[in-house]
Amino acid sequence: MEPVSFGNCFGWLHNGQASRGVVLMSPFGFEELCARKTFALLGQALAARGIPVLRFDWSGTGDSLGGPNDIRQFDHWRNDARDAVATLKALTGVKEIVVVGLRLGALLAADAACARDDVSRLVLLAPPASGKAWLREAATFARVMSVPGAASTAADGLEVAGFRIGADSVEAIRTTEWGALTACPAPQVDIFVQQAGGGERIEHYMNLLGAHTACHTFQGYNALMCDPTASQAPMALIEKLAEDMAAKAPAATRAVPRPAFAPLTGHGFSETPARLGVDQNMAGILCHPIERTSRSEAVIFLNAGAIHHAGWARMYVDMSRRLARHGVASLRLDLPGIGDSAMLGDPPVASLYARRMSGEVTQAIDWLKGRGYRRITLAGACSGAYQAFHAALDDERVDGFVLLNQLCFVWGASYAMQFNAWQATKSRSLNAQLSSASADETLDAARTLARLMPIAKKVAKGGLSALMSLQTYASQAFAREKSVEAAFIKLSSRGARIMLAYSAGDAGLAELERHLGHEGIHATSLPGVCKRIIENADHMLTPAKARAEFAEEFVAFLDANVAEEETPQRDRALASA
Repeated sequence: MEPVSFGNCFGWLHNGQASRGVVLMSPFGFEELCARKTFALLGQALAARGIPVLRFDWSGTGDSLGGPNDIRQFDHWRNDARDAVATLKALTGVKEIVVVGLRLGALLAADAACARDDVSRLVLLAPPASGKAWLREAATFARVMSVPGAASTAADGLEVAGFRIGADSVEAIRTTEWGALTACPAPQVDIFVQQAGGGERIEHYMNLLGAHTACHTFQGYNALMCDPTASQAPMALIEKLAEDMAAKAPAATRAVPRPAFAPLTGHGFSETPARLGVDQNMAGILCHPIERTSRSEAVIFLNAGAIHHAGWARMYVDMSRRLARHGVASLRLDLPGIGDSAMLGDPPVASLYARRMSGEVTQAIDWLKGRGYRRITLAGACSGAYQAFHAALDDERVDGFVLLNQLCFVWGASYAMQFNAWQATKSRSLNAQLSSASADETLDAARTLARLMPIAKKVAKGGLSALMSLQTYASQAFAREKSVEAAFIKLSSRGARIMLAYSAGDAGLAELERHLGHEGIHATSLPGVCKRIIENADHMLTPAKARAEFAEEFVAFLDANVAEEETPQRDRALASA
């Protein structure tokens, strides 16, 4: 897997030797968070069969340049789709191309395929009935997901789970129709739908254009799209697609060279990809200031659950680029089994709370130290906070860490059992929640949404609380041993700086008090330890205002640490003078 950049887009090339290549076009926002692992696994499966694959982030999303306020965002995505196909062909010399699109990516995939004559096959995964239908589903999802301070629909666009699309792009999507295609996108079009008859309208238009079509059932869709952390990759579908697309693929006529990567550069920052770890089993993005700075420090952002390194609502991307403008570098890291990092096992499962992950974080610290960064700060949310806490305990080179909405300090067997049960039942629970809550919604939107976009928020809130209460006994046992309090004393005495950040009312606050007394006093009374509460926020900081407040607190925390470190140096300099 090699990094690729084209236009404003960042991508990964899974290299292969065949003369048939595949371009994967992802969905948007919450759906993309859920599908990231599946697309990485599909790219891996195809490459293992010799098929080169390009997957990428749309402009203004993921690791690509731009943002949700860009004008004509959807038009940029149309161009990205066409450029991606051209880029794969230029890099690998393939003679024919298969284009695969999921959800909104399916509409863009068809548009790109229509513009070329070398696309041999188009694969549409859970395609919306139209752009208007997708917007209707997204708007319904946004209303159910809404939290205080997070707008779902407004005159200036649409926001879903913290991901925003501008008003002009909303209108462009609204007018996108399968019937508007003017050319046959590919000789073969495969449509994977959630229920029988769901693709008949699309199939009709494709047949009119001269394509040979086939409709299939998308087995495992709900389990895929239920939640980024609980998401289960549809392994049977991945294997089927990989086998079908590799069948009778023409042999390559030349060796595929390693692509050159041009850093993505924006206002005050430059970003380059990283492959690190003993077996290069971790992937990430190093974001650093363009201008020279005296601050030789770097932040490592760790995954929240199984959300890839861009973060929920792209929070880590926004924060890392802001830090670069402030003179601080950062590494957005995917731990093994998450996001763009190596997917191992059968089925592949990320061990979010495995203690061995401390060793993986240590390897990331080694990597940054080898590049001259002196101060290291770890930052993580939820399970990422757990990993940051334990990595700091294990590695004295960690100068500070920020824990956002940490749900547990010590992982026990009871917690593991309940967490696994939550993952296994998430999609069924979410569908039941939506079905019971949608009576007052626009009926066809709610029915479609029940099939396509299971709701996360209501069940997630209850699920987190249930997990914490079921873990109470084990947590109290650890609290009696005061192992967590002793850990904080150890970290403080060694000079580590710690910020505990929580959304108001978050389930993690109860865990904090179990281990560290009322409002965490046994920790916050120690030198170098502070606590911050973010109002009107959910567990993942969905409201933009909450993310902005957290970013402000984060920068202030880093600045305070530098000031504390420099004061003794200034005092010594004055004394010697």
